[in-house]
Amino acid sequence: MLKNFNDIVRTEHLGRKGYCPSVLMALLLVILVSGACGSERKGGPEILWDNWGVPHIYAVSNPDMYYAFGWAQMNSHANLILQLYAQARGQAAEYFGKSYLESDKQILRFDLPGLARNSYLKQNKEYKSYLDAFVKGINDYSLAHPDEIGENLRQVLPVTAEDIIAHTMRVICLEFLASDDINNVRRMT
Repeated sequence: MLKNFNDIVRTEHLGRKGYCPSVLMALLLVILVSGACGSERKGGPEILWDNWGVPHIYAVSNPDMYYAFGWAQMNSHANLILQLYAQARGQAAEYFGKSYLESDKQILRFDLPGLARNSYLKQNKEYKSYLDAFVKGINDYSLAHPDEIGENLRQVLPVTAEDIIAHTMRVICLEFLASDDINNVRRMT
């Protein structure tokens, strides 16, 4: 029966008494990991990318997490995101040509930019901080990596919190919930 810690880590190795290297390494690893887990993370958020391109974000605060999420979204889909935010503003035709004119008319008919602006103003301070951090991550990525953004999409910058809200409203309300009704009205007129 083991009586103390030394009985656990001491072993007979090659005929000599000594400490088992694998047990000592395991103990050292446990000490290092427990010390890392117990300490607070210093510095800003961290994004680790797995083999499939999925970002894993580590942060000490929600705003830091949202900042990193904005950065990661731009890293993965910068041009698409900027195109979608331009559409949510109702300015895609201005930026990209007349093929977006109907989309812009619909956005402006429902006043999504105005609704988004009012929605942002009504958010509580905590939620605004998350939106603002997400937007800052998007814009900081754009400043740090301008060559990753299509030349015709740079004019959409800077992104605002209202763009995020307008895009959400466009996708959920106009594209998902009301798309059948909107298309039926188009067919009737």
